[in-house]
Amino acid sequence: MKLTLVENFRALFYMPFYMLKERGGAEAEGLEVEWIDANTPGGGVEAVKRGAADLTWGGPMRIMKDHDSHPIGPDSLVGFCEVVGKDPFYLVGRKSLLPLSLDQLPAQRLSVVSEVPTPWLCLQTDLANIGVDVAAYLANGDIVVTRTFEEQITALASGQADVIQLFEPYVSRLELETDMAILARAGDRGPTVYTVFITTHARHAEKAVEFAALTRAMARTQQWMLSHPDSIYELGGRYFPDIHPEIVRRSIRRYIDEGVWSASPAVSRDGFETLSRCLHNGGFIRAPGQFSLCISSFF
Repeated sequence: MKLTLVENFRALFYMPFYMLKERGGAEAEGLEVEWIDANTPGGGVEAVKRGAADLTWGGPMRIMKDHDSHPIGPDSLVGFCEVVGKDPFYLVGRKSLLPLSLDQLPAQRLSVVSEVPTPWLCLQTDLANIGVDVAAYLANGDIVVTRTFEEQITALASGQADVIQLFEPYVSRLELETDMAILARAGDRGPTVYTVFITTHARHAEKAVEFAALTRAMARTQQWMLSHPDSIYELGGRYFPDIHPEIVRRSIRRYIDEGVWSASPAVSRDGFETLSRCLHNGGFIRAPGQFSLCISSFF
C-alpha cells in the first residue's frame, strides 16, 4: 500500500509527524510512504489539489476556506486524524507585565503573526468574547499585523512592541535568552483543532484502506509520545539542527505538558466548531464550516 505525503512547512508543533516517520509507524501498518517537502504554508494542499500527492497535513482552516470558495465536489478537501488539538501560540512580553489578562491587552502595543492567518483570527475572537473592541484597537494603530516572527522579536527587544504572538521554539528561546515571559496561552481557550491530515474527497474514497492504516499508525505514535516525552528529542532533534538542543527539549516538554498535541486521532467536534467560529467571526470564511463535510473518521 503506497501513499505520497507532502510535508507542510517545518515547524516544531508538527513533531508528531516527524515521530511517525522516524519510528516507522506507517511501515508497521504495511504502508510505503513517500515523503515530499513542501517548505511553504499551504504548498502541500496545492499539490494534493492538483493530484500530485495523496495527502498532506495542515489546518482545517484550509479545508473550510476551500469549501467556502468552491462548490463541494470530488476535488474538495477533507480532513481526518487530529494531531494538534489546541492552539500552539502564545503572547509574550516582559516579565514586568505579569500578570496580564486579555482585557488589559488594548493598553499594550501588540504585534501578531503574519505568516499564517489562524493565530490572529483566533485571538480576535478571544478578545471579542471578553468585550474588547478589536476594530477600535486596530484603528488606534496599536496592532501590527505585518511582521515576521524574527521581526516581532526585534520589535519587542527594541521597545517597538510590548506584546508579541509566537509559537515554539521562539517562546523557549526568549525565556532562556532574555527577560521575556509568557503572558497568555492560546491553548487555554480549550480544544481548537489546529492540524489534521488533508486529502480530497476523491482520494479519500480511493485510498480509504491506506488512510485508515495511517490513522492507526498515528494513534500509536501519539500514545508513544505521551509515555516517552524525554525520548522525543532523541528522534526529532535532527529536524531542527540550527536550534539549541535545550530550546527544542523545553519546547517539546511544554507542548506535551499543555496538551497541545492530541492524545487520540479522533477529531474533536467542539474543537472544530471553535476554530470555525474564529474563522467566520474574523471574516476568513463567509459561513461556518460543516463538520460532516470537512472531517472524516477512520478511528
